[in-house]
Amino acid sequence: MQAALSRRLPANTHVFDNIMDIFGDGRAWQAAFMQKGSFAEKVHMKNHAPCVREAYCVAHRQMCPLQTFCSARVGGTPCQDFSMSGNRLGLAGPQLPPLLAFGAKTEALRTPVVGLECVSELPTHVVHDAFGRNYDWPMANNLRPSNVGFPCTNRLRLYMGGVRADTTTVFFDPNHLLDYTHHLCQREPELRPRSLLVLSTDEHVQEDVWNLKAARRASPNLCSEGAGCYLRAELQRGRAYWERYESLPPDARRSPWDLVVHVGDNPAGTATSKGWCTWSAKSNALPTIRRRTGLYLALCHNRHLLLRELFLSMGYPTYPLASQVTGVPQYSVFLDGLTYFDSLRSLGNSFHVAQAGTAIGSLMLCCQIGQRNCVDPGR
Repeated sequence: MQAALSRRLPANTHVFDNIMDIFGDGRAWQAAFMQKGSFAEKVHMKNHAPCVREAYCVAHRQMCPLQTFCSARVGGTPCQDFSMSGNRLGLAGPQLPPLLAFGAKTEALRTPVVGLECVSELPTHVVHDAFGRNYDWPMANNLRPSNVGFPCTNRLRLYMGGVRADTTTVFFDPNHLLDYTHHLCQREPELRPRSLLVLSTDEHVQEDVWNLKAARRASPNLCSEGAGCYLRAELQRGRAYWERYESLPPDARRSPWDLVVHVGDNPAGTATSKGWCTWSAKSNALPTIRRRTGLYLALCHNRHLLLRELFLSMGYPTYPLASQVTGVPQYSVFLDGLTYFDSLRSLGNSFHVAQAGTAIGSLMLCCQIGQRNCVDPGR
């Protein structure tokens, strides 16, 4: 993923390895933070740890400056310690130190505006303590992709926006701007799971299947059915999903043309279990894309959802029309030389592009950055 970022981003963009390197040896500092027993001790350690100026840059293959000025920083703190589907370790977990390091870097450079994304279970007071008393937080919203025009996608996330009080003025409530955006999106035609398949052509399907076959060339029990390349277990699970769907009461079913199922889960289960269904049958939204994932089958369309369709569901402009509407260059999912499943797994840790852009963009549109104390430490 670092190599992919190095190719995607402008040549002068730095790609570092570990946010904990802001303190020096990131691994050593991670261990040192984890030895502290309480949250207060970890915050105290963050407040008194010196920030270094350089770290190894993957993009340029040399030591590059960590402490560079910018108007805004945006980050997504690792969520496993707080997520309902994670390890639930909370403040005792290993994902807290990276958040503290993000806060330390932001504080050290007096960044005027900061945006943060995480699961909704993250306590907001943790963010306040991580970034220090110089930051006010005018925005804290739990947003769904449906708020920004993507009801076909599940990804509830907390978006917080902070401003440095001595350099930045908030002249309009960003929460009102977010509400207005949500209102406008409700007036648009509803984007359903089947909507994602509309723009794909036979050429797109062939491109996806070719890359999928390349990733599964050595897989046992490989077979083809329809326009695809599946493991036998995936086809069996697809049939089991359909049986479960037909057993639902009619008033509990969404349209079969919007039925998308995740064959990484087993709906048949065992003799003592009903199995686990991850599908759009009731929600009318795609099964949540996860880091550990399998294919997503659109049963009535007799194929899996293409990578470009799944990326589109997360707000990436993978089609010319989406690129034209957003004014963002078209995104190619096969540009980086990543394996098929590495590309798919990357969505499991991904921001929803439209969700993040709307939240952080609303914050920045409502702020005015002054000059006082807003300096480049390299000058």
